[in-house]
Amino acid sequence: MQPKDRDSAASSDVESTDLYGVSDARIRTIFGNCLQFLGLVSPEGILLEANPASLAFIGNERADVVDRPFWETPWWTAEDDRRRLRDAIARAASGEAVRYELELVGESGDPAVFDFSLVPVRSADGRIVSIVAEGREITALMRAREALRGSKARLAAIVRGTLDGIVSIDDEQRIRLFNQGAEQIFGYDSDEVLGQPLDVLIPESFRAAHQRYVRAFGESPEVARHMGERGEIVGQRKNGELFPAEASIAEVTVGGGTIYTVVLRDITERREMERERARLAEAQRKARLDAEAATRARDEMLRVVSHDLRNPLTGILRGVRMRRLALESEHPGLEILEGIELAAERQDRLIRDLSDVASIEAGHLSIERRPHDLAALLRAAIRPFESVAWSREIDLVWEDPGDLPPVSVDRDRIVQVLSNLLDNALNVTPPGGHVRIGATTAGEHARVVVRDTGRGVPEAERELVFERFWRGAETKNGAGSGLGLAIARGIVESHGGEIGVDSEPGRGSSFHFTLPFVPA
Repeated sequence: MQPKDRDSAASSDVESTDLYGVSDARIRTIFGNCLQFLGLVSPEGILLEANPASLAFIGNERADVVDRPFWETPWWTAEDDRRRLRDAIARAASGEAVRYELELVGESGDPAVFDFSLVPVRSADGRIVSIVAEGREITALMRAREALRGSKARLAAIVRGTLDGIVSIDDEQRIRLFNQGAEQIFGYDSDEVLGQPLDVLIPESFRAAHQRYVRAFGESPEVARHMGERGEIVGQRKNGELFPAEASIAEVTVGGGTIYTVVLRDITERREMERERARLAEAQRKARLDAEAATRARDEMLRVVSHDLRNPLTGILRGVRMRRLALESEHPGLEILEGIELAAERQDRLIRDLSDVASIEAGHLSIERRPHDLAALLRAAIRPFESVAWSREIDLVWEDPGDLPPVSVDRDRIVQVLSNLLDNALNVTPPGGHVRIGATTAGEHARVVVRDTGRGVPEAERELVFERFWRGAETKNGAGSGLGLAIARGIVESHGGEIGVDSEPGRGSSFHFTLPFVPA
């Protein structure tokens, strides 16, 4: 049959059917104004008509596509699509309405997805005279559907994989969702609890209150809140064990019903850690109190011992000195008295050192500041050591500090510091060595330095030299109490100064400290 004959026959059949009272002219008007893909196909598969929207999609004119087999038109570029269309037209020609989704590429080169259908049209006597081809573009819908599927898959993966327990219940408080996190927390498999009342996860003593809480939450305008008033709740595992948890609840209306979703976290380990931290903190507090009590007891003991030892010792020293003065220098007992006096003086110095350490530790060291000339202080400190240095063949040098401002210090205490440093310097310096003492300006402070050419302080010991009872590994015969430098540090720091040491093993040490000038 020629295309013209087919066209005439199709037109005659359509005119004769006048479907539902709609004339051919009105059908063409509908064709022309429809925004979807719309075409009319003969039962043999020849395209009889195509609307402007479908022609615009491929960028063709009507004359380019009508009177051609529908599957050979530019809409169909893939062989699979052409084969599928021929089969669909054959089924429609036999009276079946066919519908499927397909992807077409238009003039723009961008693929578009269509909900495509082929619906047979019958004449008054029941013959199939044509097929209506309709395509509704659903690209955006498909993309949204894919995005929704992806979101659902991601959400499902999150729900499955999270370590938190996620439990959803319906209006009757029956469990509808139980993720892997909930399985690990409660010890149930999801199959064991799905459809069961939520009470199975709650201790019996809490069930009634929990049911009231969920009902009250459902009646409130809130859509989410923390459970337990931002505190913790108690759950019950499959084995009956109770555990603390933090939880929040949210509601959503689905299909006319309400779903409540509880997200909870087992905080058993956290509570254990908090209790352990509290226990350790309490142990530390008790240890600190015990240490403070022991320090107070030690300081009190030092004070009492120093006082009780010094009183009789003072009497011994006074008697020895008076007796020595009364004897002639050639008297044979004089040497014995000098030995007694020296021993008593050493004991007196040790007792005074112990008393000073106790006062420094307690923060009660007596300091009476007055303006003093620093050069005079240095001379007063060095004078008692001149004979000692001469007898040991050590060069004791006083370096005149020049015209320095007066310092605000307790004179006797600073002389005590200088005496300790000079005594140490002379003890470690070999014959032929040097000990120097001097001072310079350092901002608002004077900087006093005592240098020696002794054996020096090893680097590993420099952080320890000012500690109580510390004595260097090379100290001869264990001499000294190890309190002198500790007392020196306490006195200097009580004046607001700093003390330190620089040393080069084998070449000597330099002890230095600062003292504040009298404010202008």
